[in-house]
Amino acid sequence: MRPIAHRGPRRGVKDGRNPGVWKAGLLTTVQDFGRRAYAHLGVLRNGAIDGYALRWAQRLAGLPPTVSALEITLFGPTLEVMGETYAALAGAELRATLNGWPFPSGETRNLRTGDAVDFLGADTGLRAYLAFGGGPLGGWLTHP
Repeated sequence: MRPIAHRGPRRGVKDGRNPGVWKAGLLTTVQDFGRRAYAHLGVLRNGAIDGYALRWAQRLAGLPPTVSALEITLFGPTLEVMGETYAALAGAELRATLNGWPFPSGETRNLRTGDAVDFLGADTGLRAYLAFGGGPLGGWLTHP
């Protein structure tokens, strides 16, 4: 099995704590399950569109349901791993790769500094969720 070729030069901003974003993708957001308790204050519920896939990614990564993940739509970002961690991918099959090798939905991979995670486009489905264990996105919320 040969790795899938990487598409284009890497460009982006790295901050040392979170994944370096070389390409943002069509629509990649940080999502959790939303804010149900604040509707009386006019705060929309929002949250992940595919809650089942989000929870699947969280479970694969060993995370509680309160931790956020990346919601990736149709074709996604190219990320550079900025530290030792692991990630779980669930939901749509967006032809994800890790250093050019296939990273199928429903699996967890160990990640090392400098690894590249890329999403080449949808084979089946529309949205996938990438949850990072013990690290970069733990505890992020899209709004309080």
